[in-house]
Amino acid sequence: MSEKYKEIEEKFSEVAKLQVELNNKLVPDWETANLDWKSAIIAEAGEFIESTGYKWWKKTEPDWENLKVEAIDLLHFLISMFLENNEFIRNQPTLDEKIEIFAKEMTQAFFKVDASVRKIIESGDPDFIEDPLFHKNEIKSYLRRFLIKVLKDDCLGALSLLVWVYYHLGMDEEGVYQAYGVKNLLNIYRSERGYKAGGYTKEVDGVEDNVAIANILKQLSISEKEKVFSEMDKLGYGQKDKQGL
Repeated sequence: MSEKYKEIEEKFSEVAKLQVELNNKLVPDWETANLDWKSAIIAEAGEFIESTGYKWWKKTEPDWENLKVEAIDLLHFLISMFLENNEFIRNQPTLDEKIEIFAKEMTQAFFKVDASVRKIIESGDPDFIEDPLFHKNEIKSYLRRFLIKVLKDDCLGALSLLVWVYYHLGMDEEGVYQAYGVKNLLNIYRSERGYKAGGYTKEVDGVEDNVAIANILKQLSISEKEKVFSEMDKLGYGQKDKQGL
């Protein structure tokens, strides 16, 4: 096993652990609560499709940056479904064991995509690299197949297809890791500022909270949680009661 492989696997193990922490904060008994992960994934997929600019009856363009955000949202729910679902793993593993299985499967999926892409590039197909329309169509194709796998409870199959979506969005394993960290931090902020209970300010002066926190993180690191949250509060996001709104 290469050093790069181990490093990537450790990062995706961290991602899964962060998802568990968030789930525990939102729904302490999430593993046994029969939460509707499939509907959540379908809803997020709808938002994803909305950003592809698919509407031929009016002028629309793909929103590539928001597609990346929505693709990371899909990962949040897929990880949760993966960790809750025991059907694809024998011997009823513990949560920690499932986290490690997820990390290995995610890492292997990225390595398989890399190998496939190298072969295609070597074949001399210029569209695969240079044509935005090609990537947009491929993204939609992989998303549809991803949803079919989700509906069939095939988490492993869904995972490998989601990695292809990331490839066509220009996101490698490091890009996914970093983007997940940003959205996870935003989800924690939302949970601590009353998002679930209502009364949360998601948009200020036309700027949504996900854009605002990404801008703040250009100056601060993900580890500086309280500073990031303080900056978000100053901008007017979060719970209305705390801001006197």
